[in-house]
Amino acid sequence: MNLSEKYKPIFLNELETNYNLIKELLDKDKTFIINGPKNSGKSTILKLYLNILNYEYLLLDDFSINKEYIIEIVKYRTKSVFSYFTNKKYIIVIDNFELFDNSIKDYIIENCNK
Repeated sequence: MNLSEKYKPIFLNELETNYNLIKELLDKDKTFIINGPKNSGKSTILKLYLNILNYEYLLLDDFSINKEYIIEIVKYRTKSVFSYFTNKKYIIVIDNFELFDNSIKDYIIENCNK
């Protein structure tokens, strides 16, 4: 078993983080970046927060997908079928943003707050 998987945090009190800031940004529908070294737990922390705050998320981490696919996802990002029926909030989480093609990064940046 991978040690990072075996010892990953399960509860928020296991983390030293800015929970209130992330909650505030989510509540205001703001786009934000979580930055840090590889394998430092950025995605794990965010997933824990989203679960506690009743969010469903779509994780985009495949930088080989094409721009048309990204456009469709961003266009219909407000609800998934599951979040509609469970009354969960819904957001898109982009992991490894720096690895995406420049045209995709430009599109995401231009449309992140529309």
